[in-house]
Amino acid sequence: AVTDELTRNQYLTAEHQRVVSSTLLHTARFAYNRTHLLGANRFLLPIAPALAYIPGRPLGTTIIGGIGEWGSERRFPLRFLRNLFSFSDDVAYFKGRHSLRAGALVQRFQDNIITAFNPDGTFAFPSVLDFLQARPDRFETASAGSMFDRAWRQWLFGFYLQDDFKLLPHLTLNLGLRYEFVSTIQEALGREN
Repeated sequence: AVTDELTRNQYLTAEHQRVVSSTLLHTARFAYNRTHLLGANRFLLPIAPALAYIPGRPLGTTIIGGIGEWGSERRFPLRFLRNLFSFSDDVAYFKGRHSLRAGALVQRFQDNIITAFNPDGTFAFPSVLDFLQARPDRFETASAGSMFDRAWRQWLFGFYLQDDFKLLPHLTLNLGLRYEFVSTIQEALGREN
């Protein structure tokens, strides 16, 4: 089997700057980023349905000790869609030898994932001899009725304060403080396990 993977990224950014006075600048930004990844297995030749490890599914994966892994990619089919919303608000104030900056950032992560780990089954053989004698040491697959889609959600908040202080003509002190924290990840479909 070969794997097909398709990725698409989209970006949108908008910024508004306002000169409040000769010493005060206000900047607001909004950004939206979207990442979409699709992955699937594809066989170069038709495979008889009777060879499938699980009825109604494509041929699964075979692992032979000392040789490697053959067949389907166990993490496919895969769909990953991330939406990232970002808003920041910054103020810059210039007075004498000081360049003061302060701001806040809010980001919202939305990850929508479908990953059916090992849905077609995997037979593992400890050696070539065990494979030739059809003696696997294990069979792995997802549980019947497994739900593979998840909708993870999370917030990130950040705040900062910075002062670039020109101490001497060739010496500037950069002083700053930044605080960031994230919320607990939530699963919007109620499938946290």
